[in-house]
Amino acid sequence: MHVGLVIVKGGPKGRMIALRDGTTLVGRAKGCKLRLMAGDVSRRHCLLTLTGDRLKVEDLGSVNGFVVNGVRRRDAAWLMPGDRLRIGPVEFLFVWDPDSQMPPPVAPEQPEVTIPAAVFTDQPQDLPWAEPLDSPTPPEVALPPGDLPLAEPDE
Repeated sequence: MHVGLVIVKGGPKGRMIALRDGTTLVGRAKGCKLRLMAGDVSRRHCLLTLTGDRLKVEDLGSVNGFVVNGVRRRDAAWLMPGDRLRIGPVEFLFVWDPDSQMPPPVAPEQPEVTIPAAVFTDQPQDLPWAEPLDSPTPPEVALPPGDLPLAEPDE
């Protein structure tokens, strides 16, 4: 059986994210099975629950919600094969083909799939006005004294 989400926009087009019965947590945080590293995706954005040939998408209190077939949602929605789901900048096509063989896992040694932020940009990767670093280690930056909230901790 071939069940999953195929990326149609905003990421590596045609890439299949295989789904199995049960739940898949989507977001930016470590521990999410599907990590979308984009600013408009919450750390714990939504939960996908696969039951037979239907996929339930539940918002987990994200700021931007999700879009199903062009309609923004902030609650829960059931998807049928052929429906489109957009989470942040990535649009997926829900596919379900009981007669085909399941593709091999994307990365069998890793329990999660991460789509890096660089995939979401339409800007060219070589920026003519940027100078390359002499080493792969970024330079040290002096921070002002005191504790600054630079990032939210992972849960």
